[in-house]
Amino acid sequence: MTVRVCRRIQRSCFTASTATMDATTARTLLMAVLGGAVLAATLAGEENQTASAQPLADEAGAAGPAATNDSSSPPSSTPSSSTPKDATYGRIARAMCVVYSEYVYQVPPPIALIAGDSSKVDMCTMPAEPLIVGGDNVAPNEFPHMALVGYANDEGGIEYLCGGSLIAPNFVLTAAHCLILQSGQPARWVLLGDLDLSTTKDDASPQRLEVAQAIKHPDYQPPQHYNDIALLRLERSAEMTAYVRPACLNTEGIIPGSSSKPLATGWGHTEFADAMPSSIMMKVELPLQPYHVCNDTYRSLVGARLPRGILDETQLCAGLLAGGKDTCQGDSGGPLQTFTNDEPYCMHHVLGVTSFGKGCGFKEAPGVYSRVSAFVPWIESVVWPNEH
Repeated sequence: MTVRVCRRIQRSCFTASTATMDATTARTLLMAVLGGAVLAATLAGEENQTASAQPLADEAGAAGPAATNDSSSPPSSTPSSSTPKDATYGRIARAMCVVYSEYVYQVPPPIALIAGDSSKVDMCTMPAEPLIVGGDNVAPNEFPHMALVGYANDEGGIEYLCGGSLIAPNFVLTAAHCLILQSGQPARWVLLGDLDLSTTKDDASPQRLEVAQAIKHPDYQPPQHYNDIALLRLERSAEMTAYVRPACLNTEGIIPGSSSKPLATGWGHTEFADAMPSSIMMKVELPLQPYHVCNDTYRSLVGARLPRGILDETQLCAGLLAGGKDTCQGDSGGPLQTFTNDEPYCMHHVLGVTSFGKGCGFKEAPGVYSRVSAFVPWIESVVWPNEH
């Protein structure tokens, strides 16, 4: 990997290859980046790194329809399906993924340190094998990018009704339909680093931050389900801890890592029409489903909501066709993700954003997710505008 680092103040750059460094030196370089430098150029030999990755089901590329710019949102950069992605596609997101992977090294609490020792230690928690609907409880800091989106209720409290993914210290990725509830309440808070909402005695370290700006994709036009993706800019950056750190964006039509099935996570209902959502974060393993299966499932919705049917370029389907495992109400906006434990180290990669479904866990009814790789240029333009 070749890294080119530029500092805004000095306006100078240097280039270094981590292939010739030992692990400590490479981490030192990247920690310098975290201290204020800008990772401006990028990763050499990425084609070789993806050779062993698994293709997405019925992959037709991560391209999307041509964009229509408007003055209220950053311009759409969803690529056309007829235009293949060049080598620069997603380069910024991949570079920042490497930077954020260094947050796994944290200074332990003072009580655990020898006097005068400020060494950082590896705080990685690898996802356990999974047994939401049909899911299992997650382990502490197993998914440190997981977010809850909060809304004011009539009693003056906060209700967390959507999920999301921290993708930068000050940005959460979620669904566009989560920005405003049907009651008119806007998304106002994000909760990070929590595990069990019913107690303060769990192994968690929650941070609640206010939403400074809600940014929907410029091509999202409800009631249609297309382009159901949005960003929440936080009032301040989250503190990076063992319980809170960003995930990576999937930038290509492949599954990073060795896992054959992605995982969905959230605090949503565990059965369709349950009165209450789960208080504990849950995970479920969901196989990706071919485009034609997904399109057949939602043929009845062709009309106002899906006038062009399911679009393989910008949407993907996942779920067990036999039923019993699925995302559900309250999981909207949350991630469908995979995990890598090599390069980059200990990172989740968001493949999809939970969008809609037909019930929860029904037979022959996989859930539909906004395909993150289709929206990477738009996300990059909003989250890291100075890196272009």
